[in-house]
Amino acid sequence: MGATKVSLKLVPLRVPADVAALHSLGFVRRLVRGRHPSLLEVGCGDGRLAFTLAAAGFRVTAIDTDSRGVARAARRGVSAICADFLGWSNGEFDVILFSRSLHHIRPLREAVRLAADLLAPGGRLLVEDFAVDGLDQATAAWRYASEGLLQAAGLLHGTAAPGAALRPLPRWRREHRGVPGEAVLRRALSRHFAIQEEAVPYLYRYAIERLRPGARSVRLAQALLRSEEALVRAGTIRPVGRRWLATRQGAADSREKLQ
Repeated sequence: MGATKVSLKLVPLRVPADVAALHSLGFVRRLVRGRHPSLLEVGCGDGRLAFTLAAAGFRVTAIDTDSRGVARAARRGVSAICADFLGWSNGEFDVILFSRSLHHIRPLREAVRLAADLLAPGGRLLVEDFAVDGLDQATAAWRYASEGLLQAAGLLHGTAAPGAALRPLPRWRREHRGVPGEAVLRRALSRHFAIQEEAVPYLYRYAIERLRPGARSVRLAQALLRSEEALVRAGTIRPVGRRWLATRQGAADSREKLQ
């Protein structure tokens, strides 16, 4: 199992997606201790988060079913493999991370069972995902209004997606039809693990994926994250992101919040 050895000094905020990668890194580093733990990232995409995790000292193996994404990850120096997680059987890991990928995998229960089998004794499963059914009207309106302003200012790649004429909440539901809800994800995890969870900002990620690169866009990405955090704290919108820490040892209430 290869390891990417880089320094955090080599991971400056060059593009908007780096803001999201560092947000995710904070989640992982807060919950995982030890010297150079081995980590399997499931759903690595272009390897941006995997590279950032490796820079923080993790021994990362990254997998994805998208061969083009895996090729980009490999060009970053990430130990990336084009593979389906449900067919994965290589080694044990101190940490398995589903980075916004668990809701894509079918059958869901089989994926969670396999993760339990692949964890080393005392290992931890981390899941970063979202509650597709967790939006209300105000939250959906903020998600599309913020992106619409950036679109109108010419700061986003591409054009508005089909369905833009719909009201925000029906539009969200249409765009995410078939995605398993929060309760489905939680039940699947609870079959094999004791879980702790937290709700966090998530919607900013949709806009920053389309922001044009450059220092200005990095600042916009940071501002979007701060804005969502502030609105969540004020109770104006709901936190849509979900993070789970799943452990096979020790007792934890399935609704306990992460500390």
